[in-house]
Formats: sequence, C-alpha cells, structure tokens
Amino acid sequence: MDGNRAGTTRLTDQQALDFIGTPPGVPAVDFYLATPLQMTMEMHMLHIMRGMTDDITAYIMPMWMVNTMEHMRRNNTFFTTSNSGFSDLRFGALWRIYNGCDDEVILNLGITAPTGDIDNVTSIPTGAPGEFPYPMRLGSGTWNALPALTYKAYWERASMGLQAAFNLPMGLNDSRYRVGNIYRANAWFSYLLDCDKRHAATFRTEGLWRSNFVGADPQLNPTMISTADPDMRGGEFLNLGYGAMYQFCGGGRLNAELTHPVVQNLRGVQLETDWAFAVSYSKAF
Repeated sequence: MDGNRAGTTRLTDQQALDFIGTPPGVPAVDFYLATPLQMTMEMHMLHIMRGMTDDITAYIMPMWMVNTMEHMRRNNTFFTTSNSGFSDLRFGALWRIYNGCDDEVILNLGITAPTGDIDNVTSIPTGAPGEFPYPMRLGSGTWNALPALTYKAYWERASMGLQAAFNLPMGLNDSRYRVGNIYRANAWFSYLLDCDKRHAATFRTEGLWRSNFVGADPQLNPTMISTADPDMRGGEFLNLGYGAMYQFCGGGRLNAELTHPVVQNLRGVQLETDWAFAVSYSKAF
C-alpha cells in the first residue's frame, strides 16, 4: 500500500495531513499530526487439511503476520513502526453438497479464533508506550464467522469457479469495537497450457466490500492520525488477478498470483492498495 486516497481520489501527503475528520463524539479537526505514507503486510500461512469423508474436509490455518508502516509528521520528519506475531487462527470444514459429472458445489463452514494480539504497544514516535492503530494490529479480537459457497465446473483443459465469501465478526472485542464486515464475490478461469497437464494459467476477478468498524478503542485518539479512526476503514474494491500453476511429477503443486485493484472507493482517508502477490506450495497424501 503506497499513497493515500479519499473516495476514489488520490491525495498528496499534505492533503492527507490536512484532511478534515469528524469522528463521533469528538470536535472536528482540520489536520492530523502525522499521516501514513506506505505499508507492507506479510501473511505466512500453514494450511493443513484432512479428508474426513469423500465430501467433508476439515482444515486449520495458523498464520504469522508482519505489518510495517512508514509515516510523515506535519514537520516533515519521518518514522516507521512494525508489528509482528501470530494472527487469528482459522479453522473449519469444507462440505461438498453437490457432486456432478463435471461440476460441484462446496460449502465452507469456517471460523476464526481471536489469537492475534490487538493490544501490542510501541514507543514510536512519541517515546511513550502506546497501542498500534487499527491497520497495524494482528487480529480482530473477536470470533468471526467465515461462510462461503463455491461452484466449480471442469472441462478437458479448463475449469472455472464462482464464489461468495463473508467475514462476519461476532460481538465486540475487549477493546470495545469490532472490525467491519467483509463481503467478497470471486470468479476465476483456469486453462491448461500443455498436453501433460503440468502448466496452467489463471485469471480472476474479485469484488470486495468492507464496512467501517463498529465502536472504537478508547486507547486511540482519532484526531491524531487517520489510522486511529474507526470510521475510516471501509471501502469498495474491484480487483484483477493473474496467476500460474505448475504440477510437479511427485504430485506437489506450485501456485502464484499477482493481483491489483482497478477500482478503489475508500471511506475517509486511507492508504490505497497497489498490489498483492501470493505464492503457495501444496501436496496431497
């Protein structure tokens, strides 16, 4: 993520500092003391699955996260913060509710446990310990439901899929807020490039809607910086993804995908997303 945006408009660093914010319950301010400039987010996941029956597969996904954000103060000095650790633990089951001759429907009954720390503190930039703002936190602090429904169709050299997925926090966390709901709609197409069925190219399009937070952490001051404002967390996105797959002789599979947004409409002022890259290796036993 590099550069700030409000709605669909790119902002200069000075415009982000001067953005007028009116958080609930506090007086309106016409400037922030600092603004984020860019952020990198790394997620390292181990995805363990076991087939319980021909149609039900259980899974668990521990995740390690590293967040790094660069900032600029109003006096044109700079500072960087970083936060790392285990994120929320995902687990659940995939249930194939329909199995046709060349298509299938899969229901994902997933959930996340609040194992990611939302109370980590940093002494940067003031020298006094303070909690990280919302985008830098490692989890949601709540149990979240992750339902999804996927349709897949297969041909001799191609396949396609449609998916609706949701991330729905349940209740407020110990810091008196909950993150926004996330709704995703995905469509993808994959095509085999060789007769040995070892190479494939993929294309994916994704629509994503994310709501603002509910409640607020009393430890954060939303008049200091935009990342501490729970009403500047939502937005709508249209993303495109381009991928490739290679099937090894021993049965392992390597996948890679590069995605970028073609539409971003952000609530308030937020760092815009420039691109994301995912790579995975999988092997079945």
